[in-house]
Amino acid sequence: MAENRRKESLEGYFISSDYYIRWFREVRERKTVGEPFLPHPVISHLGNVILEIGVGEGRVVRYVSKHLRHDLYVGLDISADILYNLDAGGCYVELVQADATHLPFRDHAFTGILCIDTSWYIFDKKNLFREVLRVLKKKGSFFSNFADLSNLRVALNCALKKTLNVLMKRRLFRAFLWWISYKLVRLLKVRRYSLNPDWLKGVFVYGTTPFYPVRRKDCVKMLINTGFNIKLMIAQGAKFTTLSVKQPG
Repeated sequence: MAENRRKESLEGYFISSDYYIRWFREVRERKTVGEPFLPHPVISHLGNVILEIGVGEGRVVRYVSKHLRHDLYVGLDISADILYNLDAGGCYVELVQADATHLPFRDHAFTGILCIDTSWYIFDKKNLFREVLRVLKKKGSFFSNFADLSNLRVALNCALKKTLNVLMKRRLFRAFLWWISYKLVRLLKVRRYSLNPDWLKGVFVYGTTPFYPVRRKDCVKMLINTGFNIKLMIAQGAKFTTLSVKQPG
């Protein structure tokens, strides 16, 4: 029951909130979000039939298309709004609205799968990994990054989001916190991604963004138990990135 409530909350947030409008502005107008972390040797492992989970506004597909020729690129997202406004930079992309834990594709369909800056919005990572394994071809590659729950900053961020979502249900507290936060951000002229008046307003209207980090050792264990060989792992402070290959057999 609790897991179903989490899933409904997650889907409801990304379908009904203005999250993607704010994300567009960060990437396209404010330029506070840089290019994705995708080393060239990793891109070459993706092959020619690629699925991107959480395609967003298109910054990953634009980057990949500059460095890799492919026959088919499929962009999947849970929100129809983000897909409608996607900018692929001239690259043809097949768009699919679906849940990453229930991929609507046949078995062994893709040579490579990307999940960049998206995994921490997905609660059920075991099912995510099972679905990725299912739709990957033999020796297909899965490249994803994760928020590391063993990192103190990530753990505090996770705890803060949960606490705020509980407190925000109290109308008086929400009104007071909105007033003081908005004044403070305007006074300090903060323009950092996720910490400006637009994002604050979204938090107080829709709640904080769903956030499900994972400990590195737990993530590695889940990937191996699912059927992946981990070929590369890169620590990046509060995040870590893995390149996993589907085990033969």
